[in-house]
Amino acid sequence: QDALAQRLASVAPELTGKLSQRWAIWAPAAQVFLQSPWFEPGRLDGVAELRLRWLRPVLGYGPDTYSQVYPLGGRFLPTPVAIVSAHNFFVQTAIELGALGVAAYLGLFGAIAWTLALRLRPALGLHRGAGRAVPDWAGALAAASLGVLTARVLEQCAGVAAVADVHLTWMLAGMAVALAALERGEARRPPAGESRATASEVAAGATAGGRAAKTAPAPRAQPIVWRVPAALLVAGGALTLWTIAVAGEMKAALLWAQARAAIAGGSLARGRELLDRAIALSPAVADYRQERAQLLFNAGTGLQRPAGARSAALWEAYGALQAILARNPLDARARSGTAEILSEIARLNPAVRSQALRAAEALLALQPGYWGSRVVLAGCLLALDLPERALAAVEEGRRLGGLDYADTYRLYALQADALDRLGRTSEALSAARCSVALAPSGFVSGLLQRHGEVSRKPLSLPAQDLAHCPEAQRTPNRRPATNPE
Repeated sequence: QDALAQRLASVAPELTGKLSQRWAIWAPAAQVFLQSPWFEPGRLDGVAELRLRWLRPVLGYGPDTYSQVYPLGGRFLPTPVAIVSAHNFFVQTAIELGALGVAAYLGLFGAIAWTLALRLRPALGLHRGAGRAVPDWAGALAAASLGVLTARVLEQCAGVAAVADVHLTWMLAGMAVALAALERGEARRPPAGESRATASEVAAGATAGGRAAKTAPAPRAQPIVWRVPAALLVAGGALTLWTIAVAGEMKAALLWAQARAAIAGGSLARGRELLDRAIALSPAVADYRQERAQLLFNAGTGLQRPAGARSAALWEAYGALQAILARNPLDARARSGTAEILSEIARLNPAVRSQALRAAEALLALQPGYWGSRVVLAGCLLALDLPERALAAVEEGRRLGGLDYADTYRLYALQADALDRLGRTSEALSAARCSVALAPSGFVSGLLQRHGEVSRKPLSLPAQDLAHCPEAQRTPNRRPATNPE
């Protein structure tokens, strides 16, 4: 039995795939639902205090807020990326819309399932009414729709697809209503061979006291002249709304793709022009402003440019991110980029140091349990020449699980830089070798060369360094690198 249990335990991760990470995502979500945490007052500009916190389990935090409140669920986030969805429709609905939202969603699905199940009874011969039985194809359609509904509910337990969910849900609801209406219509229709009452019979039945009943005038046909312009008006309005809501967004997305291709090809001016056009078409999409800020940040950190031009580019990048935070002050990518940009500006203008430090610490308030925020903080602290605090941030990032992922080299690179500035050369060189072994880096290679060493090839560490960073031995099986998106 022990051998069988060990064997099952060994194959469980391969059978479940990424499902094991779902539990890591759902556990903090459960804490958020039960404890209703919120951000510390005054730590994040533009974020108000959460009132009536006890109502959050009932009403939720609001639509599209899962990715912002999820990091508040605890100090353990063993996932390689900042989560943007719960990968479970019911968990996400519980956080965003509360227990009432979950109840409404389950009630809707229950009503659809019950309506479809009732349509199966006549098809299976379980219901014999006075009316006429529904066609066979209606029962088959109800059975197929019920199967699709069941499969969709099961799929939603491990994923979220908002557009597909809404579309399919309401399509199934409409189909259930149509089948119910069909059954009622068939029940009202007289059986085959039984004719309707003639007009003379109706008139004779309505005669009283020997007086002849007047035949009712036939209904006049409704004119259709006004329907044509009304239909054209409705079609024009629908086309206009579609153009505003869909076509503009599609064109902006295409411009964004073209901009990224132009930037990758070295056409920075062309890429910036395309990004500006995409932002003009869709100002609410943060990705376009984020891409523009990154482009300006790269220009501002180019050492070949004059200090004034670098500062202007960095401040413009800062403005692009502030536009994102004005719409959503809980955007983690914009917060992270703001801290990095202000740290670079502080190199040129020391008067900005305190502002840069506040921006870096605000990221910790936004993602208290995410190790990646410690990486950003450590980089900002090194830019502000605060190596001791940067080293503490690196250690905190390691404690939060940062060594479990493929970009561990970033932690070692920051650690090497901080130790080197503190004069702890031997420790700095060991951390630098670990960083280079995991992933080559120009900065770390330069640090090794300054101390008379040639950077080694990846995974070629001596034994004494492997004791410092055993992660280098298991690099092929490591989790994917972090993605700020």
